[in-house]
Amino acid sequence: MKKLWGLALFVLLLPIVFTFSGCGGVDLYMYLYAGKYSAITSGGTYENVKDLDIDWIAGNITIKTGNVEEVTITERGDNAAAKPAYYRLIENGFMDIRYYKSGETRDTSIMKDLEIVIPNGTALKGIEINAPLVNNINITGVECNDVKIVTTNSNVVVTGSSFSTAKVVSTTGDITFTSCSVDYTLTLNPNTGNVLIENC
Repeated sequence: MKKLWGLALFVLLLPIVFTFSGCGGVDLYMYLYAGKYSAITSGGTYENVKDLDIDWIAGNITIKTGNVEEVTITERGDNAAAKPAYYRLIENGFMDIRYYKSGETRDTSIMKDLEIVIPNGTALKGIEINAPLVNNINITGVECNDVKIVTTNSNVVVTGSSFSTAKVVSTTGDITFTSCSVDYTLTLNPNTGNVLIENC
C-alpha cells in the first residue's frame, strides 16, 4: 500500500460545461464540438478507454471494476432511452461523457443513473467528474493515476481503490474513503458534510 500523502477537499464550484440563457430565459445545456458526439447505447462496450471525463447533472454515478472485456456503460432511469447520454472518444483512450445531447433545454428534473464497469486489472490514467446535483458518486475497486470530483451536494464514497492523487471539490455532501491506497495531502476548507477516511 502506498504511503498516504494527501487528499484535497475544497469548497468550490467549478462547472465544466456551460449553459446559455437566450431570449425568454431559455436555459440550454451546451458543450463544445457537439457534432462529434454520439448517443450512448446502454450496455455498450468501448475499447481502450484510459481516461474518463464525465459531466452528469442529476441521478447517481457508479464506477467499478468487473468481469468485462471492455469498458461497459449502462444508463438507468425513466429518461435514459428518451434522452441518452452522449460520448466522444478522443485519441489516446480519452472518453468524454455528457448527460444528454448538446443544445437541448437544461432540465435538472431528469434523473438518470450512470454505471461504468472497468475490466478487472485495468489501470486508468484519469477520472474527472463534474456532477452538480448528483445524489451519490460511488467508486469501487478502481486503479487510477489521478481522480478529481467536483460536486455541490453528492455523497462521495470511494472503496478499495488505488490512486496516485485524488481531489474532491464539494460543498455539502458526505465524503468517505475506505480501504484505499492514495497519495494525498489532506486539506479541509470547511465542508458542511461529514468526512471519513479510514484504512487508507
